[in-house]
Amino acid sequence: MERVVVHLWSELTSPRSLLGLLNLQEAVAGRSIAVEHHAFISPTPQDDDDAVAELAARSITLTGRHTPDTRHAQELIYAAKAAGSTPEEAAEHGMRAAMALQEAALIDGTDITTIDSLIPIAEDLGLDPDTVRVGLSDGRWAESVEDDLADAGRLRLERAPHLLIAGMYALEGPSTAADMGRVFDLAAEQLGMRLRAAESEARELFGWRG
Repeated sequence: MERVVVHLWSELTSPRSLLGLLNLQEAVAGRSIAVEHHAFISPTPQDDDDAVAELAARSITLTGRHTPDTRHAQELIYAAKAAGSTPEEAAEHGMRAAMALQEAALIDGTDITTIDSLIPIAEDLGLDPDTVRVGLSDGRWAESVEDDLADAGRLRLERAPHLLIAGMYALEGPSTAADMGRVFDLAAEQLGMRLRAAESEARELFGWRG
């Protein structure tokens, strides 16, 4: 199947986003999926009760609380992306950082709103702590986060997690892994059909032999 690109907007201290990310990890396993993480800060409070209950059913106990000021933490994700040598590697680093931050905030109860609290997480991710500290202090990755938030506004996203799949489908909220997988497979099928149609048209118009 064709490789499917998924754009994910998620918060970092939201049980809904943590549940969505866990389900996403399960859904992408065994599939050709590239996931690009984008920053999201909800403009309105979200009801996390169902997500908390589902996480508890998986023996995941939450000790942290929702905090809206996660800009530095979102910037850390871009610091992790910058360590990637290819776009694919950058996206993988970003997703690993997003999961580490959500687990730190919600499961470990770590305050991820300050630069000092983010440095140990950066070190665990294999990033140079001095580089990260300077970068967060001087706003090196702030513009990338603001661009994500602006995109979310243009797309009128109100809740996280939000998945935009191959530019064709959208899922809002912590969908199940099975539901995500079905949409991923449908997107891959559609991409394959488009590619085959383009190849057929190229052969007819230009005698292309691919």
